[in-house]
Amino acid sequence: PIPHSSLIPTLESLLATQGAVLYKDDSGGYRVAARANMKGRGFQPTSGKLKPGYGVHVVPLRYIPAVEMQKILEPLANPDSFVRVDNNRNLLILAGTSSELASLMATINTFDVDVLQGMSVGIFRIKNVEAPIVAKSLETLFGEGGTSPMAGMIKIVPLEHMNSLMIVSASPDYLKEMQGWINRFDQTSPTA
Repeated sequence: PIPHSSLIPTLESLLATQGAVLYKDDSGGYRVAARANMKGRGFQPTSGKLKPGYGVHVVPLRYIPAVEMQKILEPLANPDSFVRVDNNRNLLILAGTSSELASLMATINTFDVDVLQGMSVGIFRIKNVEAPIVAKSLETLFGEGGTSPMAGMIKIVPLEHMNSLMIVSASPDYLKEMQGWINRFDQTSPTA
């Protein structure tokens, strides 16, 4: 037995094996057609909750550029899933069965996130040397290829116009630790 809520998705899966899709016609009834014949049928785009059957879905992106999301989705999607990428409004317009669109939406929700949410940010003024010099020293220790146990845990951005460093980290404790390191590197050499 198949639960009532799984009937349409199951039928869509079976039809997909034969190169066919299920779609709703103008009268609200379901029809079956070859997937190759779906382009140009004038589907009304939807957004929000996915509806059963083949359709066109508009996906507004909040944090990631549409062209970047397209690069992530293309290897996972059917070749005809992308109807349009709208860079001006940062939208994806996708086409596919409800299960295909649900899979793409799950991937979109994984990557379209605020990477700064929950992060701690500190601005540290450099007094004795130039900010890029201190940033390079810190990057050697704490950057992606650094040698310390904290390597890759912080992002160091020199703000040259302010002669400061912006440090971004998931931990506020790392910001306190960075203040000490910045003070060590923000030293002038002794003069004779």
